[in-house]
Amino acid sequence: MASSELFENYEFEFTNISASITKKLSSQIPNFTGEQRKAAIKAVEKEIVQADEIVQGMELELKNAPAQFRPRLQTKLKTYQNELARIKKELRGLTNSGNRDDLLGGGSGAGSPAGFGGRSAYQDVEAQSNDQRSRILDSHDRLNRTTGRLDNAQRVAAESEAIGQDILGELGTQRETIVRVRGRLHETDDNLTRSRRILNGMYYRIIQNRLIMYIIVLVLMGILGIVVYMRFFKK
Repeated sequence: MASSELFENYEFEFTNISASITKKLSSQIPNFTGEQRKAAIKAVEKEIVQADEIVQGMELELKNAPAQFRPRLQTKLKTYQNELARIKKELRGLTNSGNRDDLLGGGSGAGSPAGFGGRSAYQDVEAQSNDQRSRILDSHDRLNRTTGRLDNAQRVAAESEAIGQDILGELGTQRETIVRVRGRLHETDDNLTRSRRILNGMYYRIIQNRLIMYIIVLVLMGILGIVVYMRFFKK
């Protein structure tokens, strides 16, 4: 899987989680009260943790992305970081508003069995137990998501290694071809050298034969001149 494809998967996950969080912040938490409101806030906090992990994954993919893609991915990442910051700010506002409402509401319940807030010790222990259970489940979910991302990264690394091995294999084949071609060129050069030597030898023999022929002709002409002289001029 290419780096840009993995970044697009993170974008898809972040968009879905952002839409879910926005829905809870705008239409659920403001209209809920009591335990229902707290459960909705915890659900949003859990999704914000997931969104944080997704943004961290985007940052990692941005570092590993090719240089020509980084400016575009950097712009997208900045947009998602701003969106996540807005969500966190809006949740803090709703949480602070809910805490003020709880404090104001708790003052009117002084006649309840547990005094301020109308909560018993058992309810406090149960709330703490539920909170710890929720944190454990969140940690388990984060561990599973991290494991999944590590598996994905290992798969990408394995694919990259396989591609690298294929490229090395092709380079090795091309090197063998180049070595064979170079050997053939050396053989051709040797053949050309031998042919040049043969041609030079033939040329020298031709020159030698011509010189011999010229000498023979001169000798014959000399003999013929002597014969003519002896025959006609020495009487």
